[in-house]
Amino acid sequence: MENITILNNGITIITKYRQSHTVGLVAGVKYGSLHDLEGKLGLAHFFEHLMVSGSEKRPSMETVFRDLEKSGGTVQASTGKERTYIYANFLSEELPTAIDVAMDCLINPIMSDESIAREKEVISKEITMSEETIEMDMHQVISESLYKGHPLSRPIRGTRDSIKLFTREDILNAHNANYVGSNMIICAVGEVNHDELVRLVSLYNLQKGGVRESYNQIPQIEGRVFTEHNRNTKQGMISIGYQVRDMNLKKEAAVMVIDSILGNGPTSEIFKTVRTKHALAYGIKSGYEFYSTVGDWRVFVLCQKENIPQIEELVIEECANISHRISQEQLELLKSKIAGQLVISNESNLEMAKSTFFSMTRGRRNYHEELLHEIKGLDLEYVKRLASEIFSRENYAIGVIR
Repeated sequence: MENITILNNGITIITKYRQSHTVGLVAGVKYGSLHDLEGKLGLAHFFEHLMVSGSEKRPSMETVFRDLEKSGGTVQASTGKERTYIYANFLSEELPTAIDVAMDCLINPIMSDESIAREKEVISKEITMSEETIEMDMHQVISESLYKGHPLSRPIRGTRDSIKLFTREDILNAHNANYVGSNMIICAVGEVNHDELVRLVSLYNLQKGGVRESYNQIPQIEGRVFTEHNRNTKQGMISIGYQVRDMNLKKEAAVMVIDSILGNGPTSEIFKTVRTKHALAYGIKSGYEFYSTVGDWRVFVLCQKENIPQIEELVIEECANISHRISQEQLELLKSKIAGQLVISNESNLEMAKSTFFSMTRGRRNYHEELLHEIKGLDLEYVKRLASEIFSRENYAIGVIR
């Protein structure tokens, strides 16, 4: 059973009751890296660090984690392009403690000069580690090509130069503007009483704030949009990506099917061609990203640097031809597989809470149920038509690390 309440200060509270000994909780704001102001790249991500580094009531990272960990619970935080959030898994009787930890960390993080300087150093090291890990760096490289010039192309962590420039005033202003009721969503799944959760959240004084403005029009890919990072690595990596315009749930469902056929696993078309037939790659994986108004599909190939041009040709050809290769039998098998994976994943209270939170930050309710409905209802002609629209021999994004 699902319940939803919007408080007078704008906070949205959603619960999904399940008989369980545990609760999965996600609490966060519709504020991610794409909302960072020019010259302040990485500021949204900075709050992820501040949230779990200490608060007014819990002045250290140890005390933030201790209150739930002592009974077996966990607490973590994360930042994406469109959201920043804290999430926890805990015994159902620990709900008051969990809400107190989450709200305290969101509303009252310690923003002293000392904590700011410490987290700048930590994030700088994170950026270095990311650049030295080719698979992590590649996601940023292909995003730069897919969304060139748009905030979605920005690195979530920012850059070493940008985070050096943050002042305490910048951080306070960003917190006051974004950590407000109208931007905040709290989702809990498991053995949770909705009215009790509403009561607990209502104890915290929070300004309502304004309405989040939609972001700028996302430029469509025209031609071969190329980005290269030189990292002096032993191996190379190439990623090729395609935008999915005007996102909706039916398109999300179809992209999941297309991903399974094209690049997901050793039976996929790209793997069979690039790895099995031509022996040009060490590893291949693919995936997708869905945002409020746009999405993308991307494939990653780890290889010898000299193989990159040939791999590009082969991948483009496989993508361009995929609409002719999808059969009704294959579609039915994949619909059943993907629907089953989605159900299994969301058996976890925490995963269901995350799924609900993510969908609500994009303005969608009942996302899980509606996506399942779309997956089960996919027809072959629609999937083929969408594949033809997405995969072009002329218009695509490419990222390379050498």
